Order: sequence, then C-alpha cells, then structure tokens
Amino acid sequence: MLEHFVLPLGPYLLTTAFFLLWTLIFLSLKKEICRLRQRLHRHSESLELAHQELLQQIEEMRGGLRDVEERSEQLVPPQPTKSGLNLNKRGQVIRMYRRGDGPDHIATLLDLPKNEVDLLIKVYKLAMSGPAPNGTIGFPPNQ
Repeated sequence: MLEHFVLPLGPYLLTTAFFLLWTLIFLSLKKEICRLRQRLHRHSESLELAHQELLQQIEEMRGGLRDVEERSEQLVPPQPTKSGLNLNKRGQVIRMYRRGDGPDHIATLLDLPKNEVDLLIKVYKLAMSGPAPNGTIGFPPNQ
C-alpha cells in the first residue's frame, strides 16, 4: 500500500527538489551579482577621483604654461652680435684710414671694437706692402 502512495508522489517530490535547487542557485547568483555591482561601483568611484585629480593637474600645468608664455613675451631678445666679416664696415674702415682717421675715431664712428679696427688696418698695411722676397704677400717667412 505504501507503494501506491509513494510511487505516484515520486515525480512531484523530484520536481520539488529540482525547483528548490534551482531557487538556491538563482539566489546565490543574485547575491554574487550584487557583490560584483558594489565592487564595480567602488572601482568606478576611485577612477572618477583619479580622473578629477588628473584634470586638476592638467589645469595647473596649463596655468603654468600661460605664465611662462607671458613671461617669455616680456623678455627682450638679445642684440645680435656684430659680425667681423661685414664687408661694408671693412670697406669703411679702410676708406677712413686712408683719409687719415685714427683707429679710435674709426671704432667710435662705426661702433666696432678697437681691436677689430686695428686688425683690419694691420691686414690692409700688410696687403699693400707688396710681395715679400720669398713670394708671399707681406708676411715674413716662417722660421
């Protein structure tokens, strides 16, 4: 008689057991999803904080760059150095020397260093002295 009651209830009992097992798995997965969402939320908050810090650092750098650009605009570029190879000045030095002007006066008028004017006059004198006995132009032989 027990067999008459147990056998027909067997499929119902088995279905109930599977349903309870499925419910347990569903609830455990739901709990795991909630934990992952919380972890993701914490991670996104930390990323947002890092993002805000980076934006703040970028703005500070932009401000520093603006300050540097403003200061560089205020700087005066240095005066270009005067070349000793300026042929116009060299010609003027020679002309003024032939007229009888002194090296100090020439240097002052042409805004050249005195030693440069002296050198140009010395080279001019050597060139005008003609060829030396050994075939060189105005320079003594090497000894």
